[in-house]
Amino acid sequence: MKTKAEGSKRANGEGALTVMKDGRWRLYAWVPVSSGGTKRKAFYGLTKTKATKNYRAELAKGPVVDGKKQTLRQYLEEWLPKPRKFGEKLKPNAIEARKVNIERVCTVHVGSDLLGNILLNKVTDQHIGAIDASLIAKNRSPATRLQCFVTLKTAFNQAVRDKKLVVSPFAQIPPEERPKVSPTPKRIITKAEKVKLFALNDEWTNLWKLLLATGLREGEALGLMWANVDMEMGLLHVRKTIDEIPYKKEDHLGYRLGDPKSDSSKRTVMLQKEVLDVLTNIKQRQEAEAKRIGKAWSNSQGFVFTRLNGRPILCSHALKAFKRSLKSAGIWDGVRKSAGDAYIHHLRHTFGHDHLNNGTPIHQVSKMMGHSSVSFTIDVYGSVSPKIQEDAAKLSSKLLADASREAVALRLLESANA
Repeated sequence: MKTKAEGSKRANGEGALTVMKDGRWRLYAWVPVSSGGTKRKAFYGLTKTKATKNYRAELAKGPVVDGKKQTLRQYLEEWLPKPRKFGEKLKPNAIEARKVNIERVCTVHVGSDLLGNILLNKVTDQHIGAIDASLIAKNRSPATRLQCFVTLKTAFNQAVRDKKLVVSPFAQIPPEERPKVSPTPKRIITKAEKVKLFALNDEWTNLWKLLLATGLREGEALGLMWANVDMEMGLLHVRKTIDEIPYKKEDHLGYRLGDPKSDSSKRTVMLQKEVLDVLTNIKQRQEAEAKRIGKAWSNSQGFVFTRLNGRPILCSHALKAFKRSLKSAGIWDGVRKSAGDAYIHHLRHTFGHDHLNNGTPIHQVSKMMGHSSVSFTIDVYGSVSPKIQEDAAKLSSKLLADASREAVALRLLESANA
């Protein structure tokens, strides 16, 4: 079998091209490193031309950061756009979230220096503890602390796979000593609170009603377009989500439309009369407002939820409105005491909680909410749903009773035959 590439002459330093067992071409070549000198590195491609192009593209970027001289910040910035799985593509908002968490980690003070300036291979389990202590001192929420740990752990695992680290600093921490993060309590909107919220009957009420009736994520609802609503068939198709982005002069929209969170999030939701009435009311309001302001109306993409000028509603706008609505309805204090703060996601939690406590099968709730798996739904809602626990207890009791009755019958039969 031919293992060495033939053909065009290669430049100095490009090394040997060989064919791997999986059919890919590998080029070993010398590349400059940031600490001075050069080091040998492998480049791969489906063809020998592609392998060579990958090598030359690397050269065009400048010196490669030496793994032994690479700081934690340098590595995390290099890792930032890399997906967790091969073939996966990170959504823009996922990259933004990583950036925020990287900044939180790298700006932690360790002695007289910042953690981000420490060499990657010098990060230890003690630094993980320092990060946790710093986040707690800054009154960061449990969810924020958890996001930082997940981001850092994923990055370190990738560093191990890339052979930049022998072992992850997280692996050096015994399970019982790892930072503990308690989940934030889930705030459920009660029936009495729904009545107060709906009684406001303002321009935001229809959004709260739709979220409570469908369990959509706020980005899915705000990214909903009339083209994805079938009023005659009573179907709502979740196909897009709206992501808020920092304001830029060259991109004054302030948002981008993206795909839902996962493949299972792309779903179809059945609508009953009450929800169709809500959508009809929204449509009528939009038509009246468009007629009132004329050319100033702007909703060419056909968003279901819009501001008074037809522009889409962003998540930050909706959150501020939700807090105002809770305060106006007189239920703001209750939200703050039980869950720390008010989030629109509480409406989605209420949807899941209400269905499970009224007997909807958990696999159906999981499908309606667009969860990636039923096990995730059980993890999130199983512990907060008395109905699930009650049904499980009743089933166990029934199975025990059935077996006990059959055992008695068997003993009587054996006695009669004796």
